[in-house]
Amino acid sequence: MDNFSKYKDLSIVIVTFYSENIIYKCIESIGKNIKIIIVENSNNLELKKDIEKKYSNVEVLLAGKNLGYGKANNLGIKHSETNFVLILNPDTLIDPNNIEILLEYAKNYEPSILAPLIKDKNTQDWNFGYFNKNINDIDVSNSEKSFEVDFVRGFALLINKNKFQENFFDENYFTYMEELDLCMRVKREGGKVLICPKAKVSHLGASSHNKNINFEMELSRNWHWMWSTFNYHKKYKGFFISFLIVFPKLISA
Repeated sequence: MDNFSKYKDLSIVIVTFYSENIIYKCIESIGKNIKIIIVENSNNLELKKDIEKKYSNVEVLLAGKNLGYGKANNLGIKHSETNFVLILNPDTLIDPNNIEILLEYAKNYEPSILAPLIKDKNTQDWNFGYFNKNINDIDVSNSEKSFEVDFVRGFALLINKNKFQENFFDENYFTYMEELDLCMRVKREGGKVLICPKAKVSHLGASSHNKNINFEMELSRNWHWMWSTFNYHKKYKGFFISFLIVFPKLISA
């Protein structure tokens, strides 16, 4: 079996936005034997030409404008031709061995969403993101063990497209909270969100865009975090509760 055949059921989708400073490191970590679809949230034709010239396994889709995280990921997911899609942020590093582990785990357990253990640049231990649970707190000696959680981080998650019927990320979120919403929907519909304790990804954090737009991105982060928080709580708890949660954030902003 050649290396491409090993990953024939998998595509990787990466959403970028002026990420020239980091995307090449991410691509290099993955290698050349896995199909990668990059959705660039701009009309950066030079980036598309350069990446596709250097990497025969990478296709760059130009969104033409900033679609936001969820909508751009949906574009990449629907463009893919595989049953499994690994969503990655451009500031992540993951090698083919860990990708293969994730894929095999997904086939064995058939969850709707599967995620690896993660290590952020500011943490020393492998953890589960929102639960901030240390790897030493669970038994990872059995690679076949299923570990179910409520939520996983959005910068590295594998989805089984067959479980979603084309209904992926909620595009009402421009950025932030999309993965929480997706996991919440999966759990409410009886699906599984699993952690694969044998697969690992490094998250460099706050490095997904060029430094010359740092100020613009910081303003955008604060604004979109507030409204995504409002939309999330409104969707599951109602307008009044959501307003009470977000109002202090609105005043401070």
